[in-house]
Amino acid sequence: MGKRNKPGEVLQAEPSIVKFSQSKVKTWRRCHAAYHYRYNEEITTKRPAKPLIFGKIVHEILEHGQSKMMEILEHYAEKYDDLFIEEQEKFGNIIDDIHDICTEYFIHYKNEEYKPYKIDGVDRELELNVMVAPGIVFNGKIDRLVKHKGKNYLLEQKTFKRMPDESHRWRDMQTALYVRALKLMGHDIDGVIWDYICSKPPSVPQILKNGEFSTRPITTLPTTLKRFAKHTKVDVPQAMMDAAKASRSSYFFRFTYPVKRSIADLLMQEFIESARQIKDIGSSSRVMNISRECTFCEYEPLCRAVLGGLDVDFIKEKQYQRREPTHKAIETDEDAD
Repeated sequence: MGKRNKPGEVLQAEPSIVKFSQSKVKTWRRCHAAYHYRYNEEITTKRPAKPLIFGKIVHEILEHGQSKMMEILEHYAEKYDDLFIEEQEKFGNIIDDIHDICTEYFIHYKNEEYKPYKIDGVDRELELNVMVAPGIVFNGKIDRLVKHKGKNYLLEQKTFKRMPDESHRWRDMQTALYVRALKLMGHDIDGVIWDYICSKPPSVPQILKNGEFSTRPITTLPTTLKRFAKHTKVDVPQAMMDAAKASRSSYFFRFTYPVKRSIADLLMQEFIESARQIKDIGSSSRVMNISRECTFCEYEPLCRAVLGGLDVDFIKEKQYQRREPTHKAIETDEDAD
């Protein structure tokens, strides 16, 4: 128990040993049909939802730092160029929005007091492969590990449109599993720091016909106003810039929670039970869990086709593609909308 491979090393492939991530188990619990499409057939929609693209890009920027931000943004601007043009109303100026929000994030936390807590020389995007039960390996990737005031913390970064409440934080399975897995590796974690980043696009001011700025309050950020001023060649009032600086506190939040080991232990046991179910019937079960959550599921068109006796293979061909391998599910509170 608790044995882990070195960073980058692959566990020996044995038929009886299977890797399970938190997102894999979470999908199984939510709907076996969704699990089948995502992990057995390995398909995903050709047009990903905005929250997933936003979260993916932001996580990559935070992983590599501000020095790599423009390179990352240029890569995704080229990758999704056709999608962003075709669905301008849906995505807006997402690349500019991410640039402004991440720029302000780095400014907001430029004097942070956290020190890196390294395991095998790694403190960011630390991959875990921990044997938690016979034949079951917990797999995950941690955003950051930090030290603060003599204690060790897991720093979990999330993007949001609506701020998750306290009930979400105390019951979160992912962080509880990380804490338990790190304990099995011999590393005690004292708490979790939730690092929230708002995904709401910063607004630009409206200029009236008389050339003056509208007095209507807006929620924006200084970087957005500076770009607006450069583009329009109009000076932004200092009062508006000051208000934008104050808005940083509505975009970036951090909450610190102590570890509740009894919760972590219980959630790990339940994770193991679900993993055993997947090992037993995960390759064959396609049971659909019909509920309100279907509205937000990317596989809803396929289940609707099954129920309606339609051509499922045709829908797969037109609307879906092979899923790119990802090290970590990008989750936002919008996933639950």
